[in-house]
Amino acid sequence: MDNNVTAVDTFQQLLERVRERQLPLISLRPKEISEAAAYEGDYDLFLPPQYMDELFRIVFDLAVEKHSSFTINRYKHGKAVIVLHNRADNRSIFLEIWNMLSVKEPHNQTIRYIFPDQLESHILRTKSGEFAFSLEVEALYYLSHLFTGGKKMTTELVRYRVSYYQEVLRKEGSKYAQWYNDLAEGKSDIKSAAHLANMELVGMGILFSKKNIGAVMAELTTKIADSLRLFKRQWLRALKIIPVVGPDGVGKTSLIETLIQKSSVKAGYFRFKKLFRSSPFYRLVFPLFQRSLSNEFGGKVSIGKSEVDDRYASVVFSNALMMYPFRVISNFLSGRLMFSDRYFHDYLLTNIRLRGAKAGLRTEWKKWLCRIPQQYWFIHLDASTEVILSRKTELNEEGVSSYRYDIFTAYLEKPFMIYSYVNTESTPEHCTDLLIEIADKIADIKL
Repeated sequence: MDNNVTAVDTFQQLLERVRERQLPLISLRPKEISEAAAYEGDYDLFLPPQYMDELFRIVFDLAVEKHSSFTINRYKHGKAVIVLHNRADNRSIFLEIWNMLSVKEPHNQTIRYIFPDQLESHILRTKSGEFAFSLEVEALYYLSHLFTGGKKMTTELVRYRVSYYQEVLRKEGSKYAQWYNDLAEGKSDIKSAAHLANMELVGMGILFSKKNIGAVMAELTTKIADSLRLFKRQWLRALKIIPVVGPDGVGKTSLIETLIQKSSVKAGYFRFKKLFRSSPFYRLVFPLFQRSLSNEFGGKVSIGKSEVDDRYASVVFSNALMMYPFRVISNFLSGRLMFSDRYFHDYLLTNIRLRGAKAGLRTEWKKWLCRIPQQYWFIHLDASTEVILSRKTELNEEGVSSYRYDIFTAYLEKPFMIYSYVNTESTPEHCTDLLIEIADKIADIKL
């Protein structure tokens, strides 16, 4: 594993693949992509919502190829944060992906959002193959953003960006260059500049005034969706259950135990399999299922509980669903942070261990997925196929690959608010430190 490959390298290759696939990922504000600058602050980007899953797929594929880790944070409506984790030292690059743009109008004359439909006609393709807003739209929105984000002209990055737009607008002969000149020279302040910019955006049909009833209703719908997501976030965090999934041999139990040892809060874990295997029903039917499956393979294959659980997953899945509420209530009353070693997602897959049939998602996996209880943070552990097979010889290459990609497919179909993909080829201590960092800086969880 080459630790010389950094999150900056991954980010640059991500942008190359975005260009190749012609995704309209747009930088909202100029910022250098370098080892010196990338790990401070964040990168603000805009992408229409219909392209989000494709972008996530690109990030996932890169992480698999480079044996690196990343996190997707989706607890805010209309926004996702992709965090690319550095492999050597756990520094991270934050990419804030906006599906709509927030606006705070100084005189309360406009709605609070610019929706994707209003921006599409202002998206251009540059000579380098990238997508961008027209220069004037980008510059006007930055003036608006200065007030919305509570920025100050004393901040070095703000001064740099104001100077940048001042220069490029001057070269284009734009009238908005004077607005930036006045702001840079102190002849106007951020509040007045933002109001001018917002009114200009209204005139362009990009931002709507509060006189537009349809826009006001769209704003209200968005605010309701945002409030519901906030309520859901608070509720899921209160449950304090964190699923940790990954194929056999990836190091789930070792990592969880190290996390608990390092945790500053009361924490524990449970083995998901015990939810159903300890039930009287499972104990009753297991010998029957084992004998039936053994007969099917002519006694040539060793049939254990894992093989039975794979073949008769509908029984296992339903039994786990019945037992799970008792685990949730017990954990809620105890107040402990609890890790789940495996989760329902394992049983969406079939033939991971059994040979002779294609490994993959079950035919009815989407129906089953709808019934899976969501949690706040979902941790997906992985390693290269070669490493996993060297640890667990009973697995097969096709099964490992299926687990890797199909778990992510299930996540895209039904997203958790926080999803972390963590490569475990480094030491458990290194992976633990990364997860503690994610919990603190991204998931807002105390570990």
